[in-house]
Amino acid sequence: MLRRTISRRRIVAWPQALVISMLCAGSVAVGQDARLLPVDEASNDPSFFAFRMTLMEAAANRDTSFVIRHLAPDVKSNFGGDVGAADFSRFWRIGDLDSPLWGILAKVLGGGGVLWEDGVGGNGFEAPYWTAVWDVDKYNPFDYGVILSENEPVYARPDLESVVGDSASFEIVRIANPYVLSAAGDDRQWSEVELGSGNVGYVPSSVIGSAVDHRMMFRKVGGRWTILWLLAGD
Repeated sequence: MLRRTISRRRIVAWPQALVISMLCAGSVAVGQDARLLPVDEASNDPSFFAFRMTLMEAAANRDTSFVIRHLAPDVKSNFGGDVGAADFSRFWRIGDLDSPLWGILAKVLGGGGVLWEDGVGGNGFEAPYWTAVWDVDKYNPFDYGVILSENEPVYARPDLESVVGDSASFEIVRIANPYVLSAAGDDRQWSEVELGSGNVGYVPSSVIGSAVDHRMMFRKVGGRWTILWLLAGD
C-alpha cells in the first residue's frame, strides 16, 4: 500500500485505547472484542484544521478550482498509474454534475485522522482515522470492518423493522457477507457481520468502515497544504 512506503513519525502518540482496544490478548479470532475508537488530531495543527474546514466548504460548494489549486504536482488518483492534476481531474470527472468526488470528500474529511512527519521537514495528515490506524497485519481488510458509530443496532434480519438482537460501538467485526439485499424490498444495502461475542446479525453497509475505503494523504511543505493522494482499494 502506498502509505507504507512513506517514512513518517506520528506527531502525537495517542493513547492505545484511542486506536485499538483489545479486551482479550492473542491472535485475532471470533470471540475477541476489539474496538477502533475515533481519533482526530487535526486540531493539533491549527493550519491543517483551518485548511480542512476550507476544503470541506469547497467540497460542499463543488469548488473545483480550490481543489485543483491544492493538488500536489504528483497527486495520485488510483493504483493504476494516474498521476498529476490532469489525471486527477479526468479520473474523478471533477467537472461533471454527477462526479462522485464531492460525496467522497465529505465522508473522508469528516472521518477524523492522524498527523505525521516525513522526517525531511514536511508535515502531513492522513484521513479518515479508520484507514490511517488500521492494523492490516491483524485484521485483513477484506475480512474485517469497523462499526463507525456508537450503540449501532445489529438486526436479526436485514430489515430496520426486524428484531434488534445486539448492538456494537466502534467494534471491529468479521464481515460474513458484505452484500445482502434488504428483506424489506427497498434499496438499502446490508452486510452480515459477526461480533466479537460470536453473535451474527445485520447492519446497514453504510455504517461499516474498511481499511481499503477512500482515503486521503495531505502534506504541508513551505507553509502550504496539498493533497498527495485520494485512493481506494489496496
